[in-house]
Amino acid sequence: MNQDGDLTRRMLPEIETELHLILDSFPSDWYSEIAEMIAYHLGWDGEESGARGKRVRPLLTLLTCAAAGGDWRQALPAAAAIELIHNFSLVHDDIQDRSDTRRGRPTVWKRWALLRRSTREMRCSSPRIRLPRVSPAVRCRLTPFWRFAIGSTTPVCG
Repeated sequence: MNQDGDLTRRMLPEIETELHLILDSFPSDWYSEIAEMIAYHLGWDGEESGARGKRVRPLLTLLTCAAAGGDWRQALPAAAAIELIHNFSLVHDDIQDRSDTRRGRPTVWKRWALLRRSTREMRCSSPRIRLPRVSPAVRCRLTPFWRFAIGSTTPVCG
């Protein structure tokens, strides 16, 4: 295998670890059902677990960092954030299109019957976003994007 393939093979488990670090940083009483949905969508839990995406966006982030001479490990929080935003957009797309399946299994909205819930209920249960390895200044700069992503006006940096 060439050097790029070896690097990519090393990056993928690091991306998964970073995603787990971010999601595990939430207090479980804040978002147990949301956490279950995220873990299911990311392919970590549920029937046919392992039905994960390719992680192209975070890989491109890390490879770009490495190509520019940086330490790609320092870009892991950004890569994981990009992957979470992308996956949010996939869930949203599935709702909009009323798609029944993604990666060969029921979509999040179909499995949890999300269309029956009010938007207000979902917004009120949205947790504050915690990115433990990202500086407070960067987190607060990301606030407008997170607010847009979850459709909320509540504070999301912390």
